[in-house]
Amino acid sequence: MTDLILFDDDNDVSLKLGLKTQKIILGKEIAFGGVDINRKLIESRKVRVLVSPHLGARKDFMNFSNSGLNDVLCKLCRKNKVSIGFSFSEVLNLSGIKRSEILSRMRQNVRLCSKYGVSMRVFTLAKEPYEIRAKDALFAFARILGMKENQIRIGL
Repeated sequence: MTDLILFDDDNDVSLKLGLKTQKIILGKEIAFGGVDINRKLIESRKVRVLVSPHLGARKDFMNFSNSGLNDVLCKLCRKNKVSIGFSFSEVLNLSGIKRSEILSRMRQNVRLCSKYGVSMRVFTLAKEPYEIRAKDALFAFARILGMKENQIRIGL
């Protein structure tokens, strides 16, 4: 189990990365991404898992989703050994169009990660006890996102 640490502008990691907003770091190796800071987090070499890189993505493009990752970031992830994480509770707590948009962005990230050889992890990240799911449910979620069996890594 990993502790959850919330840091803001006065933390030395956030100052080194030049972050102005609050970000969540799990055990100082897992970071929540945002479209505007994904590259800084990946290049910092302090982060091992970038969770939900699509956070903060505004409008989708005409032919593809604005998923927070691109080919350059995926190559950097592979080079710096940064995994991309997917949060099950993020999908669980949404419904309707928002859920379909998030799933679409996650699927696009899975395709990019598969293409460029970036490792992926699936997390529960439950905020409430009823959001906790078994390993089998997370495995099924990963398959829905398009991960192959040998690519699935479950982080609880």
